[in-house]
Amino acid sequence: MNYILKKLDNSQYDAFLEETGYAEPLEQSTRWDNFDLVCEDREPYGKFIFMAEAANERKPLAICSFTKFRGRGFTYLWAKKGPVWLDGNPSAELEEAFLGALRGYLRKHLSECVFVRLHCWHKRDDLHELLQTVTYDRTVVIDLRPSEEEILASMKKRGRRSIKNAARNTGISIEEESVNNLEEFEKYYEILQYTAARDEFRANDIKNYWNMLSSLGEKTGRLFVAKLDGAPIAWTIVLTYKKQSAAYYGATSEEGRKLGVTALLDWEICRFLKAEGIESYDLMGIDSERAPQLAGVTEYKTKFSKDIVELAGAWDYPIWPMRYRLLVAALKVKRKAVSRIRKLRSA
Repeated sequence: MNYILKKLDNSQYDAFLEETGYAEPLEQSTRWDNFDLVCEDREPYGKFIFMAEAANERKPLAICSFTKFRGRGFTYLWAKKGPVWLDGNPSAELEEAFLGALRGYLRKHLSECVFVRLHCWHKRDDLHELLQTVTYDRTVVIDLRPSEEEILASMKKRGRRSIKNAARNTGISIEEESVNNLEEFEKYYEILQYTAARDEFRANDIKNYWNMLSSLGEKTGRLFVAKLDGAPIAWTIVLTYKKQSAAYYGATSEEGRKLGVTALLDWEICRFLKAEGIESYDLMGIDSERAPQLAGVTEYKTKFSKDIVELAGAWDYPIWPMRYRLLVAALKVKRKAVSRIRKLRSA
């Protein structure tokens, strides 16, 4: 059996997906290119199809779209939510064949690429934990296809109770907002900055959120807001694509937290999306052995569903192992230096 990794242009990629009827994740679509193109540190790299060849016949096995990132002195690719396997989860042998074909292609066509970040089902010795971000391999996805009554009944009791308690406050309203420019988004970003300080995580630059909303289009990048007497107290950026949706980013003010408004916000988002024919709402990650830092959100997200969805987590796959090891060592030195400086400043 021979395996082939072939690069496609965007029109070929879209034509293949339309012909097969496969609903790829937004991050693996050509529409995601619009987001990459407005971000300073990245650009679309290419769309690929992975095929098995036998007896002069080729069978498509997977598709994969890559974004090229430029770090300080190094380049890497990121296939977010990719590769997408067309016939269910792959065997370890198929993943090995894909990775080998990918390494061979990039060594020839993008020799400056140190590593590729992508999702794999099977752990291997040459897959490494991510250098600079957090992955997850479990999530909660709310199925929006049943009736509203059935969706509520499928939740845990504490989920229904949280929604009901927040809904008792008649001053709360849930709306989809249209934000026309970066300045208009600043009032929502202030809530995010508060949330980040409270929950001890680092918020991205405001442009990251605004670029996502403005570049993907109003039917894809959407902002839902919970308001108390007209003032925003919580919000969620939701991405929708081909009957799928995901709660990408969110923030809650102290008042919103005390009122438990996020449960009501998520439920009303589900109702909005269901009415439009969207079939799923992904809450985007809970804790696992690989992602213990997500423990704080697990209790909240799991009250919306009794089922947990297992996913292929992301890994770093070195294209040039020696260069990757040097990069890892350099980043460790940098982090130690930054840690020392912070301790001195806080002393």
